[in-house]
Amino acid sequence: MKQIKEKIFEREGFVIFLVVALSLLSVYQLLLPGFYEPQDLHHLADIYEMARALVSGQLPPRWGPDFLYGFGYPLFNFYYPGPFYLGAFVYFLSGNLRLSYEAVFEISAVVGSVGFYFFLRNHFSKMAALPASVLFIFTPYKAVEIFVRGAMGEFLSLALFPWILFFTEKYIDSRKRKWFVLLGAAAFLTIISHNYFWVLIFIFCGLYFLLRGCFDKNYHYLKSFVVAAVFSLLASAYWWSPALIEQKLLITQTPFPLIDHFPFVKQLFLPFWGYGASVWGPNDGMSFQLGVVNVVSVLLAILVILLLKNKNRQAIYIWSLLSFVLCLFFMNSRSYFIWNLVPFYNLFQFPWRLLAFAGFFSSLCAALTIEVLRDNKKRLLSSLVFCLIIVSSTALTINYFKPSRIFYKSDTDYLQRMFTSQPFTKNASVSEDYINYSEDYLLLPKWVAQKPNVTYKGKFASKDESVKVLDIKKISEVSWQAEVEAADAGKIYFYSLYFPGWEASVDGHKAQIGYGDLGQIELNLPKGTKSVHVYWQETDLRKVADVISLLSLIAMSLYASGIKFFHRSNNR
Repeated sequence: MKQIKEKIFEREGFVIFLVVALSLLSVYQLLLPGFYEPQDLHHLADIYEMARALVSGQLPPRWGPDFLYGFGYPLFNFYYPGPFYLGAFVYFLSGNLRLSYEAVFEISAVVGSVGFYFFLRNHFSKMAALPASVLFIFTPYKAVEIFVRGAMGEFLSLALFPWILFFTEKYIDSRKRKWFVLLGAAAFLTIISHNYFWVLIFIFCGLYFLLRGCFDKNYHYLKSFVVAAVFSLLASAYWWSPALIEQKLLITQTPFPLIDHFPFVKQLFLPFWGYGASVWGPNDGMSFQLGVVNVVSVLLAILVILLLKNKNRQAIYIWSLLSFVLCLFFMNSRSYFIWNLVPFYNLFQFPWRLLAFAGFFSSLCAALTIEVLRDNKKRLLSSLVFCLIIVSSTALTINYFKPSRIFYKSDTDYLQRMFTSQPFTKNASVSEDYINYSEDYLLLPKWVAQKPNVTYKGKFASKDESVKVLDIKKISEVSWQAEVEAADAGKIYFYSLYFPGWEASVDGHKAQIGYGDLGQIELNLPKGTKSVHVYWQETDLRKVADVISLLSLIAMSLYASGIKFFHRSNNR
């Protein structure tokens, strides 16, 4: 038995293969025929609109042209775009929207589990890294993210978290610039993968490297991480700076106030499972459990560290346990007074989101336990814990990793539910599903008195009898022209939601635009036959942000290519 185990574990590639295979097992249900409908099913619409935005020539994409009865919405100006870039890429390759949705989770599952294993291998043996990776893969909240909520932004950003840690350590240990470039890329992707998970990830990373500096008397890890974080913020400025500054233009009321969604202590420990919603009180329909094996792993790590002498890896010991406790504290309603100190804290909505990080740190505790036992020559006990973690974490949670129901619907079925059919044409129609479909996650601009609730036969129209629209030409989804005849001065409507970025010209001259009660764009026309052009472009603010991002990416490309200006020697 010992010889078989040693033969298996002498090859790193085989262990990595096991990690990949098990991560695919956790999303195996997504690989089967049919589709599932989690709570955030609207991400289907978001992937589709990202593809439409890219095809329309937007770079970077901001405007989703088909939301709100075809009036459109600047979703990607505010909402994290990362998962939808990935989903749109798969959609372009496959032509299948449902497959694209599921692929985001499948890819993230593999990326996250392999990244977690690689980070562990910087500190632990294969015998410790493998069971901890298995526990990370089958942590109950990950099943909630995939099959209950469909929270692809959270899931993708969590998958990138260990890569930031891994690349930082590889860069300092080797001083090879490729690792710093990869660190910057991972940090950049983390920022654009979720509106605020990246903040939490950066805080946890900063805490870890600070502790390493204190114990190892080496602050190079912290310095390199901070430099990479600054670069990633500059590289992603095209997205977060307009989102932050222009947030004031929206009605920012959330239907999910944070105070209503603190889990009760018993909910963290009871192995309850369900596919329902988070509600006020203890009767939630979804699971907030930490996981039986996760909790036991934390307790074992504390016990083993207290009983056995081990002065190695002090930073990672303290970091994992301290971070796990912080997650527990901030998921408790007694921390609400601290949440109140955070700007826009209500936009976090659900304190139980911290379960994602609790799963990360409790899995890390599993590796700590086994490694301390091995360091203290408790080989038999460490092997027992190794087997128990792998078997129990898989057996106890594998049934969570499946959807509540399987649906056999086409992309068309979902598109008809989420959008009007051929808006602004004579054949424009609205399905019963769309009438009942809520787009409440689209926070409206403050100047919109009423949410659009009808579809129009033409993109341009006028209520003035003296103004007639002769011809309409679509150049792209965000660029339209019309020939208009005005017997007298009048007003013309362009049925798209007004937002900074929309511009208009009349006979080639820039025209002033306004907005109506539905948020539609309005133009005043002088008498005569006129050519009207309405189009979307970057505002001055966004152009500045775009340039900052572009220059940052160019600088990193030069650094990656080895330009000596960025290096003191060729060995760095």
